[in-house]
Amino acid sequence: MDELMNETAVKRFPYLKTYAEGASDPVLILHTSGSTGFPKPVTWTNAHLVCMAFMKPSSPSETPGPTTQSERMRVFTSSAIYHVGGMLILSTAIYLNITAVLPPLHIPTLQITASELESWLSMANCDIATLFPSQLSLAQDSSSLLDEICKLKLVSYIGAPLPPRIAGLLRKRVHLVTEFGSTELVRVRGQPTDPEDHQYIHVKVSQTGIQWRETLPGRYEMVHVRATPGQAENELLQPQYIFMTYPDLQEYSSGDLFSKHPTKPDHWKYEGRTDDSVVLSIGQNVIPKAYEERLERHAAVRSATVLGNDRPCVCLLLELEPEKDRRDGTPGEMLDQEIWPAIQRASEGMRTYEQVQRSMIVLARPEKPIPRNFKGAVKRGEAWELYQTEIEACYARLSDSSASNTKSC
Repeated sequence: MDELMNETAVKRFPYLKTYAEGASDPVLILHTSGSTGFPKPVTWTNAHLVCMAFMKPSSPSETPGPTTQSERMRVFTSSAIYHVGGMLILSTAIYLNITAVLPPLHIPTLQITASELESWLSMANCDIATLFPSQLSLAQDSSSLLDEICKLKLVSYIGAPLPPRIAGLLRKRVHLVTEFGSTELVRVRGQPTDPEDHQYIHVKVSQTGIQWRETLPGRYEMVHVRATPGQAENELLQPQYIFMTYPDLQEYSSGDLFSKHPTKPDHWKYEGRTDDSVVLSIGQNVIPKAYEERLERHAAVRSATVLGNDRPCVCLLLELEPEKDRRDGTPGEMLDQEIWPAIQRASEGMRTYEQVQRSMIVLARPEKPIPRNFKGAVKRGEAWELYQTEIEACYARLSDSSASNTKSC
């Protein structure tokens, strides 16, 4: 800080390189969010920013409504400027003639309140907002924030899937879209989707170089394949940022899993990551994202996290909504009377090894809050560590029960 605030004059330092000479020179060092592991630095170069400069804003012929790249729009983002979401908004403000609206930078993302978000959107007279699902979820308990959000022309959500309950509140009143990207690959720019398909990105393989490889039944990993010079010049409509980040690679397996739209081609729904899968000791893989989302539709459930790597069956870490949002009675009573029947319904049609047993449910406690990243997404590994004692007790009881049943036979 002393160096930045120093008033001593410095010598002029002209940057005289041509683009060819300086394309790979570093410009920014961002850090990842920690969603997929420990946060790490990622370098953006001149090439990254030049591609943003030449990204055309959406025109009326491309889409019937506004996008986050539409000219002359006022776009609010809650993403920190040292993460990819914040830097993208700043870059589009420079290159694409939008006005970027940023919240006070001293307030951590997860500490933004409903009243603060409502006042910022109102005072800034925003057209578009790019928000994390955890922030949109604040509108469940604030009708005034919900009304303010629904005044926007477009709401883009990033970082995690949108919980079904808040999606149901919003999608009939405001245009919802999901954005997909990361610090390494920057952004996958999709085509417009119909309102009912807000959970899907609309990505054409011929325009992106993306290949979809089925790694598990019904789950496809997003793999970026470097285009040949002829393809890059004549076919691709989007820059392949990932190969600017990792110039020595010929392809990049993202680890991100998607499912196909049941009827519409080139529409893909995010279903989690390859490292989210729970690999049981019986050799079966469980992809828990869709199951967790079904459980989170229950009004009393704030989060549902399936765990159980290297164990014979899955365990469910269940976080209930705060006490004021629950009916009278203990959390255990609510689990038995209301939530367990919902869990049974959500398990219908699932394989036996994917289903949660009643004895394998751990209730999170307010004094041990579920670990989340700045986007509001649950950190699965840290959640396991925090509740390891309770989880191990569940497996111990299961083992004792199995041993007892064996003796009785």
